[in-house]
Amino acid sequence: MATASTNPANGGTKRTGSGPDPRPPTPPPRKWNDLLFGVQRSSRYHRERERHYARFTFWTRLLTILITSYTIGSLLLNGPDLVAAIALAVVPLLNSIVFAADIPGKTFLHRDLANQFVLLESKIRAGILTADDESYIDLSDERRRIETREPPQLEVLAIAMHNRVALSRGEMTNLYKISWLQACLKNFADIAPDKIRLQSQQSG
Repeated sequence: MATASTNPANGGTKRTGSGPDPRPPTPPPRKWNDLLFGVQRSSRYHRERERHYARFTFWTRLLTILITSYTIGSLLLNGPDLVAAIALAVVPLLNSIVFAADIPGKTFLHRDLANQFVLLESKIRAGILTADDESYIDLSDERRRIETREPPQLEVLAIAMHNRVALSRGEMTNLYKISWLQACLKNFADIAPDKIRLQSQQSG
């Protein structure tokens, strides 16, 4: 026969003995839920930034290979000409952009930050099981330590990642309306982030 006992960790009751527990699981406290949401948003943000810089590097290298191949072929077939000279000048320009903007360093930084937030997310999920204040304070401090390494944030991109987390949780009332232009340029520039509102507010 199943019996119930008080569980001070989550303020509810813990069922002991045989037989299924018909009650739904107790949801985590609001502060734990908010902490987990923020860390999930941050991990997705930095993963998206990592992919953005990786794509930039890929296309830059591809253009460099294509331009170099064209230039060599043109010189072999036609000799020196203006188009080949211009194309040849573009190659060092592309490479200088990559290194001047420190694209490899930014890719590594965002990859490292994403990995740290993913690891922190697993710790938070474990901490929710006990939900004690000391663990919450420690994990919040760890989050702040990671955030000190973050470069300036793109607000529209951060809101887009907020929407991804909300969708994955089924929180349809927690979605923000982002315009098509904002979505297209979210990895390059912030366009009127202060104009973004919850979809529920706009529909109302």
